[in-house]
Amino acid sequence: MPADPPFEQYVGYQLKRAQHALRTEMDRSLNFHGLTTPQYVVLAALESYPGISSAELARRSFVTPQTMFRIVAGLTKRGLVRRKELPRHGRELPADLTPEGLSKVRACHRRATKVERRMLAPLSRVQRRTFARLLQDCAEALSERH
Repeated sequence: MPADPPFEQYVGYQLKRAQHALRTEMDRSLNFHGLTTPQYVVLAALESYPGISSAELARRSFVTPQTMFRIVAGLTKRGLVRRKELPRHGRELPADLTPEGLSKVRACHRRATKVERRMLAPLSRVQRRTFARLLQDCAEALSERH
């Protein structure tokens, strides 16, 4: 029976290594606009889905509801996000971008795109599409309820 390969050869290790490098570079790049990657992700999600619940925002941003509360509170304090009180949502206060928040997230899109292009530069256009599809397939395989 062959021995297990060194951990550097595991796909999971290389995936985490790439994710860490991406997060580090994104944080460095987005810092120009005074944002962290999680803050940017929240602004981008609110741009695409205005008024979504905090719970859904947390799921889409890969953070806990408690962390989402802190992120949204900080972005609200900075004037990038506003909370709308709507009776039909009960205690839930949907969030939305302010005009300043919309401007900031659009500026950050340009920086995030540059980082992603650098990361994917070694890959051909076909490889990039295949890579994205394969990552999606892997995520869905682990998300499926058996």
